[in-house]
Amino acid sequence: MIFSRLEASVKADEGLKLSPYLDIEKVWTIGYGSTFIGGAPVTEKTLPISEAFALQLLRAELFDSCLEAQRFFPDLMELTDLRQEILAEMAYQLGLDGLSQFVHFRERLTAHDWQGAANHMRASKWHDETPDRVERLATLMAAG
Repeated sequence: MIFSRLEASVKADEGLKLSPYLDIEKVWTIGYGSTFIGGAPVTEKTLPISEAFALQLLRAELFDSCLEAQRFFPDLMELTDLRQEILAEMAYQLGLDGLSQFVHFRERLTAHDWQGAANHMRASKWHDETPDRVERLATLMAAG
């Protein structure tokens, strides 16, 4: 996994907002898509943060997402760096609970059926919510 590439991808997909905002799921969010600060949920009353603090939050959450991707797919390290990053980005956006719903996707990963895995990414509610992001990640999953 190339952490700097993962970070750049998430930054591009999430964008940066230093004040609280409601995301597409109507959840209060700040920075690069963070919904918690120090274990407390972001609310409309959360004070604005600096760009440096947003980056610290992002990096901590990406580290957690890498661990969640490993929990979801124990053979993560056998995948290419790019596919590892895709799973970590999925964990970042969806959380482990959301990622765990991709049972058939995980089966396709186990079978090394990259196109099948990409198809399962596209045939999801996640795709309906963030189609450009999912299309890009699914194309990369299929290509490797």
